[in-house]
Amino acid sequence: VGHPCWLHHVRAGRRNRDALICQTSPVSWLGLIIPGLLAGALARLFVPTGRRFGCLGTIALGIVGSLIGGTLASLLAGDGLDVSTAGFIGSVVGAMLLLLVLRRNDNRAAP
Repeated sequence: VGHPCWLHHVRAGRRNRDALICQTSPVSWLGLIIPGLLAGALARLFVPTGRRFGCLGTIALGIVGSLIGGTLASLLAGDGLDVSTAGFIGSVVGAMLLLLVLRRNDNRAAP
């Protein structure tokens, strides 16, 4: 999943923030939303939970999955705890892991 604009702002530092805000466009947000939707939908296909997600929930699942996948990839590569986004496959894997945790918590809460 692509890098959201705020990641670029944090990395560039505070004094260059205004210049970076002018360079962002709605197209850059589509580069985050569409892959997030696809990654979240694939993860929901592979790991059914019984929960109802809307379109926004599926997008959020894909974006959070990207952060989980990127962080796990950096840990496995020995780079330490570097919170970053992953590629498409890492996003799907991270979203699947998140769904597995949610499904496990749902099973524990059920009487």
